Amino acid sequence: MNPIDRTRAPQAGAMQLTPFPTIFRDTLSNGIPIIHIPFGREDLTEIQVIYRAGHSFETQSGITQVTARMMQEGNRSYDSLGFAEILDFYGASLDIESGFESTSFSLTTLTRHLDKTLELLQEMLFHPTFPEKEFSQYLQRSLQQLNVEEKKTGYIARRNFTRLLFGKDHPYGRMTGREELSGIEHHHLNACYHTFFRPGPAAIICSGSYDREILTDNLNHMFGKMTISYHEPVSHAKSLLFTTIAGTHAYPLAESMQSTIRAGAPSISRDHADYYPLLMTTIILGGYFGSRLMKNIREDKGYTYGIGCSLNSLRYAGYISVGTDVAHEFVDPCIQEILHEVHLIRDELVSFEELETARNYFLGLVLSRRETLFQLGETVKNSWVNDLDLKNLDRVFKEISDLTPNDIQSQARKYLNPAQWVWVISGRTK
Repeated sequence: MNPIDRTRAPQAGAMQLTPFPTIFRDTLSNGIPIIHIPFGREDLTEIQVIYRAGHSFETQSGITQVTARMMQEGNRSYDSLGFAEILDFYGASLDIESGFESTSFSLTTLTRHLDKTLELLQEMLFHPTFPEKEFSQYLQRSLQQLNVEEKKTGYIARRNFTRLLFGKDHPYGRMTGREELSGIEHHHLNACYHTFFRPGPAAIICSGSYDREILTDNLNHMFGKMTISYHEPVSHAKSLLFTTIAGTHAYPLAESMQSTIRAGAPSISRDHADYYPLLMTTIILGGYFGSRLMKNIREDKGYTYGIGCSLNSLRYAGYISVGTDVAHEFVDPCIQEILHEVHLIRDELVSFEELETARNYFLGLVLSRRETLFQLGETVKNSWVNDLDLKNLDRVFKEISDLTPNDIQSQARKYLNPAQWVWVISGRTK
């Protein structure tokens, strides 16, 4: 038996595709589509009920998220505490997420209790009571949290960065702040509920270990017999034009211990043909620990603990963002190094070795997000929300594997132009 030389790293093998599990589709009697992802052997199931409701559809900023959160605070059968206790009794949990293009209610439950926990989910979705006491407490907690956030350079930079990218009237440029939250009154909840939630969900995604036929029948019994008046609401993110105010914008915060830098520009939507090539370009620039920005500004210069570059692609637009937190005296040197790295990736070809390292990192990340039923459900939900073809969930491997150094340089020259960027500095600015 040959001894193992532990002073030498093992040779890395080629990244192998693990195909996405087979997806099945059903339709309830009233037309609601169901997407099934059978996976695993554990006695566990996740049900995601998705609505076309969110920041892009609302005319009153923040109302959708507040309404969705309040739907778990009481219904015709349980008050807030009773509902939480009965979910806990069955070992179930509920997660509510409201974004730009959708709002989802995710029930995680032991499969053997699915019948009971589905009834609880149905009760919450169709018969919320919106108790005034819980609403007042929620609003008070949210405003207290905002009071803390508003004193942080990161929050100030983030809020102004997206506003400068898209404009204060565009859904992608708005953040719900103190003024918006304070303007939400109790009677607004019922109006929002009947506009976006009572007409019915847009889709249901199921993942885990369950009998597909039995679950479909149960869902049909609970949701399929409801009178659904669902219609696709108009997304203001699609209909509104946005205006970018490029240049440098400073937001002083005298008592801050450090400064936050945010820089970038509007970019492509999730369904754009350049999405994966541009995504890989941003990963090489600043998307993982071995990226250029990290090696230069963190490892070499020591200006920051961390810096990143990301491609944030939404349904109708997107944006590229570079962000970091630095000591006040390093703001200008850090900006110069960011500019240096952006110009370098535009002007010179990346090496094959550097591309291969970033490629293996990203493909490994894709595979690691296929290990649990929750990750699979989230992948399908994100694809569905962005109107992507669920039959092509594996095409990322071919698109990333086929990229060359010339492709990276082409994307950098096409989309990375710092002269047209928004630069936001929040903190003890000059």
